[in-house]
Amino acid sequence: MTYASFIKLYPGFNQISPDLVIEKINEATLSETAAFWGEERDYAIGVMVAARLTDDHVGEHALLTPSDKQEGSNKYWSDYYRRRKRRIRSKHCGFVLL
Repeated sequence: MTYASFIKLYPGFNQISPDLVIEKINEATLSETAAFWGEERDYAIGVMVAARLTDDHVGEHALLTPSDKQEGSNKYWSDYYRRRKRRIRSKHCGFVLL
């Protein structure tokens, strides 16, 4: 996942400092392995970065989350955990659920 590919997927974050976005991409790249995610790794990294930026409240400037939302409950985390659960189930079943 690069800065350009992240902004292409999540254009609402284009007003956030590129250095901060790249820092979050680097952090997510370390924690989200290709062995677990396979072809979905870039998507997982992207949605995790969007979730973390929103939790850090920098996403509020892009009108991505209301200020009264609880930390960790934004729509990006919901998507991340839904896909993660699906991935875990697919590894146990031997096929990928779409």
